[in-house]
Amino acid sequence: MNTKWKYYLFLFLLPLLLQAQEPQQQSLLWRISGNHLPANAYIFGTFHLLCPNEFILPDTISSIIQKVDTVYFEIKLDDPALFNNMMQEMTMQNNQTLKNFVSTPAYDSMNHIFQEKTNINLSFFQFYKPILITSFLYPALMGCTPISLETSIQKIAEQYHIPIEGLETAGFQFKILDDIPYQQQANMLKETLLHFNRSKIELKNMVAMYKRMNIDSIQQSLTTEDDLLQYQNELVVQRNKNWVAKITQLMQATSCFIAVGAGHLGGNEGLIALFRKQGYTVVPILFQ
Repeated sequence: MNTKWKYYLFLFLLPLLLQAQEPQQQSLLWRISGNHLPANAYIFGTFHLLCPNEFILPDTISSIIQKVDTVYFEIKLDDPALFNNMMQEMTMQNNQTLKNFVSTPAYDSMNHIFQEKTNINLSFFQFYKPILITSFLYPALMGCTPISLETSIQKIAEQYHIPIEGLETAGFQFKILDDIPYQQQANMLKETLLHFNRSKIELKNMVAMYKRMNIDSIQQSLTTEDDLLQYQNELVVQRNKNWVAKITQLMQATSCFIAVGAGHLGGNEGLIALFRKQGYTVVPILFQ
């Protein structure tokens, strides 16, 4: 089973995929209330990169953002040090390169396909963590120049002068990636490149699932056995718990709009279920 996409949706930098059965809950936008909250809070599930015509943010998002005190993303997107911090974290440790983890024939085949799809020699990224190199393939995989839903939401917040904050740091997210062995990351990159057409289909299926607002299906896809299942607790479960603990405190002091990867919302250990277990009322807000 192809694994590389499943966890990208849960990190700001990278999006994911896989088909699954229809969910019981179909919405990307939820209102959190009750439990003596001074004001409603709102949570929206994103798909980090999409073609411009794939998904249009509803006017409801803009209306809500105008009314809240703070907009929270997974990381603080307007941090002036964000880009430099990210660049420092992209390379592998100990000067290792991609060639350390794939055979010469495999590397040559990967480089040929990578150049064909990006017009860039793979050697340019030889020191990058392999899992991050995949992000440069998204225009070819998606057949467009993708846009970020987070960036679109950020622009709305900035338009109405709403402060932006993050639930965690980019450094924390990169640390999670460091826990995945480079060999495993290189294998996933090789699979993406050597089975490129299959990768395109899988990503297309995941986008379709997102457009149907199938948050439970996205979460359910994580329960299948694959090479990254052992990292699910670090990539998803524990982060959800950390966020709920932080958001619970934030909601007592400020009205907030929260935008995180849609894969964090559904399932028994998703954000919606966790907030309900704490006594909050969490209901979908429908839009078209």
